[in-house]
Amino acid sequence: MRLGDPIGSVLYEDWRFVEEDMHNISGRVTEYDSEAKLARQEETGHLGLARRINSPFDGHGGHVWLIARRLHDEETGEPLTGEPDKRVLDEQRRADAFRIDNLDRWRKTQERMWILEEEVKRARAIEQQMDKAEEFVWTFRNKDLGRKDTILVPSSMTDG
Repeated sequence: MRLGDPIGSVLYEDWRFVEEDMHNISGRVTEYDSEAKLARQEETGHLGLARRINSPFDGHGGHVWLIARRLHDEETGEPLTGEPDKRVLDEQRRADAFRIDNLDRWRKTQERMWILEEEVKRARAIEQQMDKAEEFVWTFRNKDLGRKDTILVPSSMTDG
């Protein structure tokens, strides 16, 4: 099995997309649902179905990936791990990978997740630029190193 890029979501930092596997299950997952991909948790090896969620805001054009379903063996209830097999497709079809009971609640959840993702991206960008900003402020404050600070002396202290 060959793993690809990380999902990139705040909630799923240790999940990666499955790019290739022995039985081409990852390709068949996407073939069944073009908005879904097979994913694997790096630490545990647990398999799951990731779903692409488009931006709920008009004209934004972006998307985030969420784990729509963590896969389990139907008979034992144990998490599916290791090389993906037919059980992944069976569970995807059984659950339809993305069943929504309450569309209004799902829409609101999508919007909240989208906003959270955007806030985290902004915070990470600010954090990456913080070192440069601190260096800029230090340099600005110390740019006139040759100039001596003005000292104010009261006239009562002077001889004249």
